[in-house]
Amino acid sequence: MIDPPADENPFEKARNDALALVERAIEFLRTKRKERLASAEIDLARLRALAEAASSAGFSKATGDFPIPLFETVDFVEKVLKPFTLRLNNVERAIYTTPRMADPVINETDWWRETIKERAAFIVLNDVIRAAPTDEVAATSPQDYWHKLRDRAAAITEGGGRPILLVESEFHPRWLYDWRAGRLDSKSPQRPSDLQISRQDADRDQSAYLFHMNNLAVYRAPVGERVSYLIPRALFRTLHFTQYDDGLPVDVRWVDDASDSEHGTITATFAREVTMGEGSVLKLRYR
Repeated sequence: MIDPPADENPFEKARNDALALVERAIEFLRTKRKERLASAEIDLARLRALAEAASSAGFSKATGDFPIPLFETVDFVEKVLKPFTLRLNNVERAIYTTPRMADPVINETDWWRETIKERAAFIVLNDVIRAAPTDEVAATSPQDYWHKLRDRAAAITEGGGRPILLVESEFHPRWLYDWRAGRLDSKSPQRPSDLQISRQDADRDQSAYLFHMNNLAVYRAPVGERVSYLIPRALFRTLHFTQYDDGLPVDVRWVDDASDSEHGTITATFAREVTMGEGSVLKLRYR
């Protein structure tokens, strides 16, 4: 029997040989999986399920986020309108192949439903604010903020309209909470004597609705920091969404990555058109 060299441990050699064999097997399997993944077709039924989820809540007066419920009419047309596309990059391709080669993300359809619902409302609101005639003024104090709102709201009401106020939250401007809850300390701004804050049943079905300041309905909206918008409700007249060939308002597609066979991009596109009524927007900046 020939003994191994003094500097070579038989156990270590056997372990290293086994590890090398396992690594070669794993690399072989990875290569085969990558080849199979690159040639596998995308499951169109899976994309359809995502499109159905994305289309399920954000495109009607009954289920859409603010301001979609405020429009007099929300409907669908076959014409391709102004598109918006959400892109989800670096998505694992194996999740969407047929046969499927990886497990899907937990609550995937819920994510698509809520994300597109939120995005559709944001885009529509941005369309309205950008397209409407706008007067921009600055408020120098909480009292000045109220006076400017009060006077413009009164003008809208006198003209037969219904004024609404868009704010970042019930805490922005910071004095809104004090006016509603009462002065918390001596440094809190005092509520104007001609201001009454209440909640009205007619607007409680809106998740973004906060309260009324006299006859002025206040809504939470993504308006940005240190700015509020006073808008006549009549601006929200008609909202059209494109209905694509498959009958849905959201078109979901897979886009391969030419440089990465294991990943790609999912795009979700919806298209819209806003028709506005008469009126103008007051953009009120505050410090």
